[in-house]
Amino acid sequence: GSHVVIRCHDQNLDDEVVQDAAALAARQSKCHGATIKVSLTRCRDVKKPPGAKPGLVQLTGNVRTITVNMSEAEKRLQRLDNTCLVN
Repeated sequence: GSHVVIRCHDQNLDDEVVQDAAALAARQSKCHGATIKVSLTRCRDVKKPPGAKPGLVQLTGNVRTITVNMSEAEKRLQRLDNTCLVN
């Protein structure tokens, strides 16, 4: 799967930021379909099990699931692609 990290300084995440990150993760994942479920948790609650393949993680703690409708997310993804700066 794909992983997206949202850097924030407090517990309050703007819903638009969460939706942006979920859309990016859904697009980069190996999942296909009209709707894709994305898990959201804190970085400290993401663990790599011993001996696991690269990219495989275990989520603990408070995990939130966000459902991304890929056809609705298309405009969001275009906006994000257009604002990307490459150094």
